[in-house]
Amino acid sequence: AQVYVYHPHVGMGMAVAVGDDGLVVPVVQVSDEKTLAELAAERSRVTELALSGRARPEVFEGGTFTISNLGTVDVDQFRAIVMPGQAAILALGAVKDQVVAVQGQPAVRPMMAMTISLDHRVVDGMAAAKFMRDLVIRLESPSGWTLY
Repeated sequence: AQVYVYHPHVGMGMAVAVGDDGLVVPVVQVSDEKTLAELAAERSRVTELALSGRARPEVFEGGTFTISNLGTVDVDQFRAIVMPGQAAILALGAVKDQVVAVQGQPAVRPMMAMTISLDHRVVDGMAAAKFMRDLVIRLESPSGWTLY
């Protein structure tokens, strides 16, 4: 029998390459209660710990949702695989200028592909679609994020 664990908070993991040794996923605990500035600071802290090799095991525990960004190595788009025990993973591609329609006219705008993969046993697909819609709205709106 499979066991599902309810997590009252989001543990946001960030996929981090560790040289040629592979991938680790440090976790920002209780990320759903942090401001954007707090998330950024904690992400930097746990990522530095992971890269330095000084991270204690609890830095890698409690993840429920991971972000993987291959845009930093110029990958346009990819599909990430959900880590066991987590609900979903968001794959981010490179930001590149593309020609798009703006009010019916061609224009060049920075664009980024985002793909979400999820475990349908614990996350409803429509909830994930709404999350992606809301994420795009926030990313496209300068006032969409609270910085403090």
